Amino acid sequence: DALSTSTQFTLALLKPDLYSDPQAVESVLRAIAEAGNEDPIQIIARKRLLWRKSDAQQFYGEHEGKIFYQRLVGYMT
Repeated sequence: DALSTSTQFTLALLKPDLYSDPQAVESVLRAIAEAGNEDPIQIIARKRLLWRKSDAQQFYGEHEGKIFYQRLVGYMT
């Protein structure tokens, strides 16, 4: 079956306040890896970065104009 042999990629963003607790970060990463049931999810890359306002605006651009947009951009930066 083509679906069972294809590779799927998912982007997971860990919110800024989580990083105040390194054990919580590791716990979330462990939970992600174990979430694959029979086939564990493999984390193939990790990158820690600090977004500029323009980065968050671009990433969340589809939500521009919605009531939560400015708060979300501010929270992520």
